[in-house]
Amino acid sequence: MKMEINLLKKKVKKSLGIILGKPLLLPTSEEMPFLSELKNTFLNMPVFEITNALPSEAAWLNNMNRLRELVLNQDPREFLRWDVVSNTMFISFAPYIYTELKYLMHNANWDTRCRPAIIESSIGHPIPYLFYQASTSGRK
Repeated sequence: MKMEINLLKKKVKKSLGIILGKPLLLPTSEEMPFLSELKNTFLNMPVFEITNALPSEAAWLNNMNRLRELVLNQDPREFLRWDVVSNTMFISFAPYIYTELKYLMHNANWDTRCRPAIIESSIGHPIPYLFYQASTSGRK
């Protein structure tokens, strides 16, 4: 059951990314050297062996291997959409987020403090939040 829910979450995330997220433009000439340097750095990193690792260590070694794979084969400018990042560091579709957003929107400081505070940077190409797309689009 949990596996089916996780699979459904992945499909919903991917669909929302396609529907709500605008594709990135091709890298600029200014970005190309940085992307090349990043890929070369990760190319020189080892692939970690997990055979004899403890379960918790194996999980993180898998994460590091997955990150290496994604940097080498995907557009690093979209790192916030990568599974290894969203599963470990950038939670975007947890049910509590909507509850917290509603609370903030009803707060007396919404216009002066809360709304400006939840505007995110577009770095990493985050998927816009379905119920408040302004948070990831930079719109106020």
